[in-house]
Amino acid sequence: QGWATSQHITRITANPAIISPLFLVAYCNSKFFKSQMALASQGDTRVEFTHSQLAEVLVVIPHQDRYNDVIRHVETITDNNRQATVLLNEAKQMFLSALAIPNLPIRQSYFSSSLQAIADFDIWNPTAHTPFLIGLEKHLATTFPNVFLGEIADICKGDEVGSDSYDTYLNKHTSDYAFIRTSDVLNHEIDLFPDYFVRESIGNTVAQDLRPGDILFTKDGKIAQTAMVTDADRAIIASGIARIRLHSKQKEPQLVTQEYLFTALSIKETGYYPARRRTVIGTTIPHLRTERLKNIRIPLLDKVIMGDITQKVRQAFQLKTLRKQAIQKVLALLNTEYDTYTNAL
Repeated sequence: QGWATSQHITRITANPAIISPLFLVAYCNSKFFKSQMALASQGDTRVEFTHSQLAEVLVVIPHQDRYNDVIRHVETITDNNRQATVLLNEAKQMFLSALAIPNLPIRQSYFSSSLQAIADFDIWNPTAHTPFLIGLEKHLATTFPNVFLGEIADICKGDEVGSDSYDTYLNKHTSDYAFIRTSDVLNHEIDLFPDYFVRESIGNTVAQDLRPGDILFTKDGKIAQTAMVTDADRAIIASGIARIRLHSKQKEPQLVTQEYLFTALSIKETGYYPARRRTVIGTTIPHLRTERLKNIRIPLLDKVIMGDITQKVRQAFQLKTLRKQAIQKVLALLNTEYDTYTNAL
């Protein structure tokens, strides 16, 4: 409720008497569909797939057992995604409630700042010195024990492999890496099937060592989108994304977990707003330097709350892993049919 789509999005309503919408959504992500879309799409500056072209797409329905297997896996995918979303929202709400943020005015007609304060912060734009962002950071710094992100985590940015190295899903090899750009970080995870993939030989040269549990944080363009790497991911990240991994130098009494840190960076009050304050506009896009990202404060809440948040987020990403594995199974089922079908032509 309360949503609308742009002209570039088409809504498809399946007739359940003819085909299951669960099968159809899987089919639209298969090689059967994507190969037809690649043949029919057009455009000099932007690829376009018209309604009339979409209407001509052939839907290939496999034998009944495989058809039912696809539907069963898609049911698992949707159920796991729903449960994971609920758990993440509960964790974030628990974190936010514990912060007890005062009612600070976000917008003000005017404000002033001293030249010394601007020089000390060393970012010379108005946004960095708004009373709201300064007041929020002051509240977090004085109300809770806290640590700087750079004190507890190793942070490094991704790499650019060059557009000559890009390949698409239709040409993907099993061993290829998904190449994750900032637009491929959504819903707190990285896309299994982004626009581009790169060959294993190229991916191995960047040696990023992405591991399950690593936190990803976008720092170029759309700032402060977060994700956590799962066991189902095989990817390398572009330079607009920072990889954040806790190191072993933390001290008692309150040890931060990857899940707790992920939650802190995913909430706008402790993730987006501090990042926005430290962001500058480059030649064309917003940019957050890694050194400034290290200066974001992470509030340390009550141990029990930190533990509860950790458990909820850990369970959520276990479900996200199962969801991604089910997606891979579905596409393997359909793409096997595709390979058999095309080899017979």
